[in-house]
Amino acid sequence: MIKIRFIFWFMLFGVSIWAQTWQQSLDSTRMWIGDQQNLTLRSKEKPSDESLFAGLDTISWFEFVDKGEWVQDADRFFIRKIRFTVFDSGVYQLPDLSLHSGSNPLYLQVSLAPDSTKVFKPIKNIEETASKPAYLLFLLVGLAVIILSLILLWFFFHTDTSNKAAAVYETRKEPWQVALEELQVLDQKKLWQQNQLKQYYDELNFIARRFISSGLHIHAMEMTSSEILDALSLAEIKIEANETLKNNFQVTDLVKFAQHIPEPEENQAAMQNIRQFIEQNRSGSKILQEKYAQSWKNYLGMELSAQFENPDELVQEEILSLRMNPQIDRIVLIKNWVHLHEFSLPQHLVEWHWNHMGMLSRWHNQIMREASQNKIYYVLFFIAIPVIAIFLPLIWVVTLFQKQNLTGKGRFKLSPGNKLLCTYQLKSV
Repeated sequence: MIKIRFIFWFMLFGVSIWAQTWQQSLDSTRMWIGDQQNLTLRSKEKPSDESLFAGLDTISWFEFVDKGEWVQDADRFFIRKIRFTVFDSGVYQLPDLSLHSGSNPLYLQVSLAPDSTKVFKPIKNIEETASKPAYLLFLLVGLAVIILSLILLWFFFHTDTSNKAAAVYETRKEPWQVALEELQVLDQKKLWQQNQLKQYYDELNFIARRFISSGLHIHAMEMTSSEILDALSLAEIKIEANETLKNNFQVTDLVKFAQHIPEPEENQAAMQNIRQFIEQNRSGSKILQEKYAQSWKNYLGMELSAQFENPDELVQEEILSLRMNPQIDRIVLIKNWVHLHEFSLPQHLVEWHWNHMGMLSRWHNQIMREASQNKIYYVLFFIAIPVIAIFLPLIWVVTLFQKQNLTGKGRFKLSPGNKLLCTYQLKSV
């Protein structure tokens, strides 16, 4: 093993020493066909011509011009320059001409000579050219955004009318059905499992109160827990599972006001109690719904309900659950940008409609009301439209971050016959 290692290192060292005593190089690694250059050889020892040219004579593309002579330099190295030419284009390899391995082969690229008869155009002076201004692109993008915003605003402000032929009335769910669906959604939230006890009992309490309000026709949304229990005991029909509801109200009040932390079993039982209360009062709720089903005619009276497209249409539970304010106010709906249609409704319905209007609809409504008194507001409105179009993307971003309603149209619309329609009751086909 030692002998093999010795031979290996000796050969490696010997090759390295020889590589330092023999060098070959070209003037250039590129040349034209027919051009001439030198192959320079540098050796510590003077090789014989016979051994040197024996290798070169076998290279078919290598054409001698002058074989040169060995000359010794100041470092006592022998140097020889062999001048040659090549008459074929291509990439060629010039092998190592030394007697020992160690020098790298040389590569030469030979190309066709350029056409010397071709007339070249004169070199022009450097001239500064006018580049397209960068603001032009931004201007075009800005104009496109403004035009798109104007189109959107046109359709938005155009009318408050509804194409009744393109809508159908929703099938109204029974209050007990709505309540049971809400309980299922609440159960899927798993609030109490995440230690959100206050929110869990708040939502549970709200579901119970809304069922009592819409299903049993007791205004529970505005009552305290004790007032609800008193009202249930005096109801015109027998209310089942009243005691379980009382227990739930007590636990809810303790969680909200006394920082009470119920056991997991109590949390599960609370929802089960509300579900049981709803299930056991389904039949009673149905009786009361049939007895107190209210149309616009019953809800508002003959005079006010005559403003609706269908005065005999049933009023939705959401409206019935609103606290009534009999004071009469006006609601304004707009057709074809500027044509106002006024209706008289109880103030709680006007506020309900107004609260569902977005920022743009409120602004449009207020401007048109002022314009009915002073025509100059019409001019201001149409001047302001392009300005709104320019800043519409920014307005949209601001309202998004502030969680405000930008494009809501309210709850009431105009029918084709300029009568009132409640959009809450309409559902697109």
